[in-house]
Amino acid sequence: MKIRNRKLLLVWVASVIILSSCGSGNSNTQSQAVQVNPNLFQADASSKETYTINWNFPADGTAFVNKKNYILARTSGYSTSFPTTGAEIRTANEKTLDTDLALPGMSPSRVLINGQVVLQSADTPTRLTYSGSNAQSVVQIDYLSADESTVLASAKSFNWVTTPLSGFLTDSPPMFQSIIPLSFWANGNHLSANAKWMAGAALIQKQSVRIGDLYFAEDCTNQTNYTPDKVVMPIACANGTLDQFFPISLGKANGGHPSETDFAEDGTITTVQGVRMWIATNPRPLAMDTTLSYRTYFEMNGNVYLGYMEKDGTPIQVMESDGSVSNQGSLLNNLAVAS
Repeated sequence: MKIRNRKLLLVWVASVIILSSCGSGNSNTQSQAVQVNPNLFQADASSKETYTINWNFPADGTAFVNKKNYILARTSGYSTSFPTTGAEIRTANEKTLDTDLALPGMSPSRVLINGQVVLQSADTPTRLTYSGSNAQSVVQIDYLSADESTVLASAKSFNWVTTPLSGFLTDSPPMFQSIIPLSFWANGNHLSANAKWMAGAALIQKQSVRIGDLYFAEDCTNQTNYTPDKVVMPIACANGTLDQFFPISLGKANGGHPSETDFAEDGTITTVQGVRMWIATNPRPLAMDTTLSYRTYFEMNGNVYLGYMEKDGTPIQVMESDGSVSNQGSLLNNLAVAS
């Protein structure tokens, strides 16, 4: 199974956090209250790495299916120790947090850079630049091309808050229950009731915003197939130009009713990076994208392609387990993931 994740570039902020199913520990006290960590970027070396977590659990109590259901930790790019030599470049890696559930394949994102569509893989290198100190630190993260020569996307994070974690995982504070449905993981005996946080485990939260306008390209959903992962150009919506393109209905080729219909008057045609592009006037519903974004269509190679954009300064948001949207991204430190 391949995860079709059009926002792989943002996984460091958009992923929800979760906890390891095989943890052990010595403390059985409740997690401490949320507080600003005065040593956030001066942490012990053993906790230097931080992680975002992706999960997919059955919500109806049915059995877990390997590679369809999963729980994985991906290095976030952030370090919890302040570098003393300026910007640092890090390489992403991931691991399963449930030995019964294998890692799924992750499809790349496609972004428009310098007038060309570029593939962005899940293991993109990142460059981090730190400024300020402690909770007031601002961290800029640049997602780079494989050869580290081109910036594909950027964001900055700030308002850092940390919560020490202790005791049983199932007794985690309410913020955990809103971010991850632990009961879903426990349904298939995949989460031990006796699992505990390791000493030093912590949840780190922050707010993030987009730096620069970011343009994504994706397979047009009026078609029935997906583009193979190694093919750069997505599946086009139609041949021709934007002038004869509208109206366009998305989703109907895959069965059922159209999920979206766009008319020419719903946006304006402009030029972006030398590419002729229609950009919607109003943002897409949050049900389509938790971070505020705008539908786009663009011309290239005699075809019209589907995409969307996020504007400079847009707060990056995440969806919580109850369907609500939050502007706080969450990370786990290395000791929490090892619990």
